[in-house]
Amino acid sequence: MRLAATLTFAVAAFAQTAPPGLPIWPQDGRIPPGMEHQHVFISKEGDALIFRLPHRAGDKAGDERVVRVQLYNRMNPHAHLTALERLASGHYRYSYKVCNGEDAKDPIDVFGLVVAPYGRDETLMSHSPSAGVPWNGRVPAIRVMAAQYALDRSLRGRYASWTRGRDAAPIAPGECLDGFSIESPNGPGILTAYVRNYKDPDFGWDDLPREVVAQAMNLDERPWFEKHALTVGPMFPPGTPPAQMAENFRKGISLLIEQGELRQDSPFVAELLRQLETVESHGGGVRIKAAPENEWESAILEAVKLSLGPAR
Repeated sequence: MRLAATLTFAVAAFAQTAPPGLPIWPQDGRIPPGMEHQHVFISKEGDALIFRLPHRAGDKAGDERVVRVQLYNRMNPHAHLTALERLASGHYRYSYKVCNGEDAKDPIDVFGLVVAPYGRDETLMSHSPSAGVPWNGRVPAIRVMAAQYALDRSLRGRYASWTRGRDAAPIAPGECLDGFSIESPNGPGILTAYVRNYKDPDFGWDDLPREVVAQAMNLDERPWFEKHALTVGPMFPPGTPPAQMAENFRKGISLLIEQGELRQDSPFVAELLRQLETVESHGGGVRIKAAPENEWESAILEAVKLSLGPAR
């Protein structure tokens, strides 16, 4: 089934935050008591690592070397779902247009989704932009388990990404690129989208003391370089229990309410949350009478109809 109207909604981009265990660099540069041996920090804005280097032989008393390393993660992604279809094969086709906000500072070179970890051999990815050179899409053969950073870090999926080739243009600040498409046996749910920039931070590992490198290497690195967001995509393998799907939608909707993308007092949202709680407890399907009021609600409605409709 093809959507009667094209859906164009922006993913809810998360503000960059410090990865777990990585302290924020104090604005006044004064290290709090008990952190004298902490050498790696992240900026308050999340766009740079700050290395506080130990004294070297010959340094004057009181001297301290502080090195700031830009992370090139100042992107503001919006992934618009332009179509959601159920194909004759029983698979689903998801299409996207990706934009980089005008307030961004860095271009986007990679756009990806954290999809269900099953069905790789049946997943087809393509890119047919209305203008420009296509990007390359693939699901890695090696199953690297990816965290659903934007939804629930304890949940795992598989990376599916489109990357810019040498002759293709990046998505610069204020620009968009359409034509991203993925076909999958996995039904629609709420999942993590991510973007990143190709440019690698210049850490200068060889010049860093061993204790500094040890602190940096022990941290979860992906949130340093990526921006994560929520969107609708291939989340549910065939046979996923209705209660599990309902939980996914409920969690995603709750996060979107927190981010201001949805209103808790919306008749559509209130009715859907009540029905999702019933499905979690007793199973069954969902049939919504309230009409969606915005693009996010319309997108969620189509996803819920395909994954938890009354025909299930």
